[in-house]
Amino acid sequence: MLKSLCIFLVFLLSTLAFTQKKDYAEKKDKLDGFIKNWMQKDSVPGVFLMIAKDGQVLKQKGYGYANLELKTKPQSNTVFEIGAITQMFTAAAICMLEEQKKIDLDSSITKYIDSLPQGWKLATVRNLLYHSHGLNPEHFDKTLLHGQPGYRYTVREQLFFFKPQRQYALAGTAAYYTDAAFFLLGVIIQNVSRMSYEDFIQKNIFDKAGMKNSSFINRKITTPNQAQGYTLHSGKWIPWMLEQNIQSLDCNSFTGILSNAENLLLFDKALRDNSLVKKETYQQILEPFILPDGKPASSGRSSWGMGCLVRDIQGHQCVFHTGITGTGFYRFPKDGLTVVVFTNLGNGDDFLKDKGADMPITGYNLAEEVLTDYLLKK
Repeated sequence: MLKSLCIFLVFLLSTLAFTQKKDYAEKKDKLDGFIKNWMQKDSVPGVFLMIAKDGQVLKQKGYGYANLELKTKPQSNTVFEIGAITQMFTAAAICMLEEQKKIDLDSSITKYIDSLPQGWKLATVRNLLYHSHGLNPEHFDKTLLHGQPGYRYTVREQLFFFKPQRQYALAGTAAYYTDAAFFLLGVIIQNVSRMSYEDFIQKNIFDKAGMKNSSFINRKITTPNQAQGYTLHSGKWIPWMLEQNIQSLDCNSFTGILSNAENLLLFDKALRDNSLVKKETYQQILEPFILPDGKPASSGRSSWGMGCLVRDIQGHQCVFHTGITGTGFYRFPKDGLTVVVFTNLGNGDDFLKDKGADMPITGYNLAEEVLTDYLLKK
């Protein structure tokens, strides 16, 4: 009898193991097919995908090339320019300073930055976090970005250009995406902390979260394992990176971070286990901003959280941001599911009609595929 039971248990466990492997293989094949079709359709040189549940990696795989010239494959430690995903870090830094009672989110930005136009007085720190400040989206003179090597486009010069720009709307009444909002938040971080933006993020986020392979755009140094960026110009791949366009900007708190998939998981974990901010603060970051008409401040079908977009996918809250460099970072906080998808196909220069990866749509669709395969199908 005992022998028969043991044989049955061995058979049952073998069957379960085979079923789990089969299920995983099907999920793997489905996602692989999705990404390969996307790469072919949009001419994406390279993609790295990482999926984790409660901090444990379920899948990680590179596709195509991180560098077309050298034929190197993207890997978990391959460093990418993450673009506007940087704004998640800036928002976390502002919330840290709020917890330290150094910033009041509902105070005017003029309290923290000197000599701003009187008309900007109604814009609060909270408005900047939710892109509801009403200010002009352009805060720097693009003709100064291509200066001589070693030239620094200082905060003072950026503010000098930005101050005369007209307002688009009354603060708090509308929301639209701007890099300017997070530049101003970076200036506030510098003024309040008495540290450079880069030093503050390094000490208070990178170091605390153990993000040893994260840094900032800096043409004066080389970054190990960094992917080469490209864009599509006249249907052909050409080298294009943020570094060549905005390396001179001081306080690049809107699109200046370099990181890899492994490190973004560490950032996600540090937020979830409240190593960076308190639990109630983290929940505040994820809450959409409500406009005077009672509707959430939105961008398409998504609402603005603090430095992030919030969207419902099949009844599950998805918090995410994408980058102009072809990057996406998608989190399902209540489910513990995290998706990092990096490409090296950036948007390039608008005036040259360059084309990048369609992250707002394709990345979102990929996140939905992952949610379905790894959470909803059991």
